[in-house]
Amino acid sequence: MIAVHQKEGSKVSLQQDRASRHDAGGSTGQSLMVGPISQDDWSFIWPLLKEAFADGDSYPCPVDMLETDARAYWLAPSHLVFVARSEENDILGTYYLRTDQDGLGDHICNCGFVVAKSARGQGLAGLMCAHAETVARQKGYLGMRFNLVVATNRAGLRAWSKAGFQIVGTVPRAFRHRELGLVDAHIMFKWISDNPGQA
Repeated sequence: MIAVHQKEGSKVSLQQDRASRHDAGGSTGQSLMVGPISQDDWSFIWPLLKEAFADGDSYPCPVDMLETDARAYWLAPSHLVFVARSEENDILGTYYLRTDQDGLGDHICNCGFVVAKSARGQGLAGLMCAHAETVARQKGYLGMRFNLVVATNRAGLRAWSKAGFQIVGTVPRAFRHRELGLVDAHIMFKWISDNPGQA
């Protein structure tokens, strides 16, 4: 259950007192709990991030990013961070939600997602994205934008397209792929509000 509390001015704080439960697709048939990061979760999140960054095929972070730098990046004060847990309480994925641009662009949010290699291909990215959309709507965002979706990241493109995101622009050779060299990167966007014209 998600509870939203209005603070002074236009800022909205979000509290989630109970994680959302989802049934994962694929052959596992397991249930997943998506909820806010807890104090002890970083030691389990870091291996997922380290692995994803080291692959050099989807995230622009340095492939040899230090843990201290990764923690500062993923757990930045401007980020709301969530994790996806299995029934055995294993962390299989994580995402952050943030305002994409301050000021007159603060009605659009941005997210970053990482799924453990052992859990890929089961629809977990899509489940976390759906959770992120729910959180974003509760916070008053009208749209969600992914600023750098590597054109060779077919799994990511499939997941985001299935979730209703559209490619609204492509930046030529914007990503330095670890194996393929310079490749294109897409900007993907989705309106998540029923009334996107009302900011």
